Amino acid sequence: MDNFGYLSIALLLLPIWLYIYLKARWLRLRMRNLGIYLAILAILFEPLFIADYWNPPPLFGIEGFYAVEDFIFVVISTGIAISIFNFTFSIKYVKHYPRRKKLSVALSLGIILAFLTLNQFLEVNSIFAFCYSVLVASLIIYLLRPDLILPSLFSAIASMLIIISMYFIIFNIFLTSYWESYWRLAGTSYEYYLFNIPWTEYLYYFSIATYISILYDFASGTAKSREVKKSKN
Repeated sequence: MDNFGYLSIALLLLPIWLYIYLKARWLRLRMRNLGIYLAILAILFEPLFIADYWNPPPLFGIEGFYAVEDFIFVVISTGIAISIFNFTFSIKYVKHYPRRKKLSVALSLGIILAFLTLNQFLEVNSIFAFCYSVLVASLIIYLLRPDLILPSLFSAIASMLIIISMYFIIFNIFLTSYWESYWRLAGTSYEYYLFNIPWTEYLYYFSIATYISILYDFASGTAKSREVKKSKN
């Protein structure tokens, strides 16, 4: 049963993702593109998290099947984080700011570089190295685009609560000892649970959502508006 923990959470989140995707045509492109892009990155860097943060049992008990589970989960969870603010408030887009595509790429590469430096050379645990790197990038965007602060924080809190609510179902009803078995920080000074869920999971989903929820707007120079007609993909 442990092998299907994260796949089960992804399946619980799937109806929410599908509802947004089907109802909000103007959000589909970013949900697809950013979701797939982040899923690929998650697969590439998963070994670093397995080394010092957690060691989950692979899907179907087959080594190497982390990729399948990761891809599905990341596409769905990040799709929700990317779209939740715009969907909730029926937000569309209007070109208002200069495009910053090169800076967006530089920030994303900077996150990767900072993460690898902190984790591989300074031996900071992967979860803290990643969250720190992402939050710094988000703060840089906040300084350049203060109008994106509220959408970023709303998306971070809302998507975190949605995902954690699914965690609550799985890890409090079905897999109650999951984290004691697979969380590498269990038994350390970092061990703290909130509703039988490690506090670092809250930190992770909050951190990444602050960045990915506004990255598209920052790169394309779009501002949020309720008066713009839905654009076609």
